[in-house]
Amino acid sequence: MRVLVCLLFCLIWSQLVIAQSRKSYTIQSVNEAPKIDGNLNEICWQQCQVAGDFIQTIPKTDQPSSYETEVKMCYTNSSVFIAAVMHQPRSMSLRQLTARDMLYNINSDIFAVFFDTYDDHQNGFTFRVSSAGVQHDERLSDGGEGGDESWDAVWRSKVVTSENGWTVEMEIPFSALRFSKQEDMNWGINFYRSIRKINESSYWNRIDMQKQGFLAQTGQLKGLKYIDPPVRLFLFPYVSTGFLQQEESEVVTRRWLRSGGLDVKYGLNESFTLDVTLIPDFSQVISDNVVRNLSPFEQQLNENRPFFTEGTELFNKAALFYSRRVGGKPALYNEVQSNYGDHEKYVIEKNPNVTTLFNGFKISGRTKNKLGIGVFNAVGAPMNARVKVRATGEEIKIETEPLTNYNVLVLDKALKGQSSFNFTNTNVWRNGTATDANVSSFILTKFNKKETYSIRLISKTSVLNSTESDVGTALGIVLAKVSGKFTFNMSANRLSPKFDKSDMGIQFDYNNSNQNLSLNYAENKPKSKHLQLYRFNLGQAFSENTVPFTFKSYQANASCFLLFKSFGI
Repeated sequence: MRVLVCLLFCLIWSQLVIAQSRKSYTIQSVNEAPKIDGNLNEICWQQCQVAGDFIQTIPKTDQPSSYETEVKMCYTNSSVFIAAVMHQPRSMSLRQLTARDMLYNINSDIFAVFFDTYDDHQNGFTFRVSSAGVQHDERLSDGGEGGDESWDAVWRSKVVTSENGWTVEMEIPFSALRFSKQEDMNWGINFYRSIRKINESSYWNRIDMQKQGFLAQTGQLKGLKYIDPPVRLFLFPYVSTGFLQQEESEVVTRRWLRSGGLDVKYGLNESFTLDVTLIPDFSQVISDNVVRNLSPFEQQLNENRPFFTEGTELFNKAALFYSRRVGGKPALYNEVQSNYGDHEKYVIEKNPNVTTLFNGFKISGRTKNKLGIGVFNAVGAPMNARVKVRATGEEIKIETEPLTNYNVLVLDKALKGQSSFNFTNTNVWRNGTATDANVSSFILTKFNKKETYSIRLISKTSVLNSTESDVGTALGIVLAKVSGKFTFNMSANRLSPKFDKSDMGIQFDYNNSNQNLSLNYAENKPKSKHLQLYRFNLGQAFSENTVPFTFKSYQANASCFLLFKSFGI
């Protein structure tokens, strides 16, 4: 009986240790930076602590990785350096050359490092390198559940393969990261390795797949002393030219097109960055893919302009900011085309399909107290179409877009654990009698002490033309169990008929209320001869018009995922 009790106690204790332990790595400072060549010959690497003993998430949850991984780190005043050795036979290696930032679902082995530089369990950075040497970087948000893959940092890496595996060396400048400068800094950190041939994923610090919050499960990086990174100043000048030839009534008109501008990125300090774009026309940016939109809703397009893709994750948290509104198609462009295009009495001489911007800037970062601050402002020039009367030659000038100012303010406070508070305000001011718009959002996310349950409260208000009659509201609540084998998510949302965020955001629902329920059960270590893990899900969604109350739709769904032990063989 004593033996049974002792064994039971040891089993419970071992599970608690696995669940609660947080690994720690102490990084070394070096005077001379190692050469990034993939060969770990420098003396500095011999003096560094080794991070190993990776733990699988898939396919064999909580089991040691099939092959050993050794990671070392050091830093100088300007950069942090990572060296990783992935042991495995050459026959186990897969290498696929892909484009940058395209490392998902490919036939390559991957190594990655994750930084939680504020150790707030909510915001971070990841840098990945494939065994083919392809880089991938991303800014993480919402505890690692969300991210911005369009963010591209400047960093170096080199991969070398051998009979016994492959190695990678990485140099990540401190200028690519955001952190609060302190004499002694503690960051969250984790390392990841995938072995594609056996479909294995493993982490240095254990990841519990039955717990929400990836960044809340990082290890701890110690040893970073007071550092003074160099000035972060990047200038991106650009010019473009073209030739336009038009033929109208046997009269040929030719003219040169020319434009230029400048983007500036300046680090105000180690935490905050100023981005400025002057007289941009974005003519150097790739065009949108042609999409045949058969839905009744507006097509949401990807953002290709660097100024709007880098460091914007803070502005997107409340889903009020759609950057394509800034410098987008003039409001009356389609009306001019419809009224005067292909007309026997008129000819359109000029009708710009893109709004010119005078300038734009954004400031974003996070303080030592984990308060994220973001300010965005851009000024759009007035746009005019020019139409000529065929009979008389008279020219008609039509304003298709007035002088417009776009502004976004964000305050995002990381609270204890994964809890947070977010305030976002968007404001659009238009010259003249055109509609002005102001939209505000308050979002509170609160977790219990054990981070097993969460509640999110959402309140949004829109005001058009600053008149009380055009006030709309959007309210929401989400209650969820986010940890354990059994999890659930219950939500309710209500949009009033006059809520409208489309002046600076994108909106697909109007005058809509819905209630949703999702029930989930997952077993990552089942007692089965054949199954490695399984998951079940039941869900339902009910939707109705807010005013007047009328039924719209009801949906129910069920799904099942089974992973067999033969996976990866």
